[in-house]
Amino acid sequence: MHVVFIRHGEPSYEHVTRKNFVGHGRDLAELSPKGIKQAEQVAKDDRLKSADLILSSPYTRTLQTAAIISKSTGLNIKVETDLHEWLPDLTYQNSGFEHFIELIKEVKHFNGSHNTNCKYQWESFSNVRNRAEEVLIKYVACMRIVVVTHKILISQFVTQDKIPYCGIFEIEI
Repeated sequence: MHVVFIRHGEPSYEHVTRKNFVGHGRDLAELSPKGIKQAEQVAKDDRLKSADLILSSPYTRTLQTAAIISKSTGLNIKVETDLHEWLPDLTYQNSGFEHFIELIKEVKHFNGSHNTNCKYQWESFSNVRNRAEEVLIKYVACMRIVVVTHKILISQFVTQDKIPYCGIFEIEI
């Protein structure tokens, strides 16, 4: 099966910040005007035309990107919850930006591999890959699928350092 990963377009956190959303509430952020243009541009890419369907993370920025691609290509969208972004706080008690910065330092220190020495409860990168693989295996009968998802999830499958908004990355499974 050929998988075409696409990172969502550039989000805008203005609305969710104004509403004081924290934690998973921030995942309701929509695409910025630039992100919409990025999605419209990637939707024209010839690599998407022969796909069987689009799989999307349930987050607003990915669904909006997938919808723009679907409108252009005519492909149906299937939402797969386990294609969501990496979970930085498994306690869902994120206490703000400072907490998040400390957490990211710990993730980098342990190279994304959570263990008993970690102070914070975050999802290991290996778990991100495992849950994504469990989704992808359900579609093995497809010849080509488009997966609209997030940077950290995509980075578990590709070796590129840079994963830009609406960047396309292809793999074989």
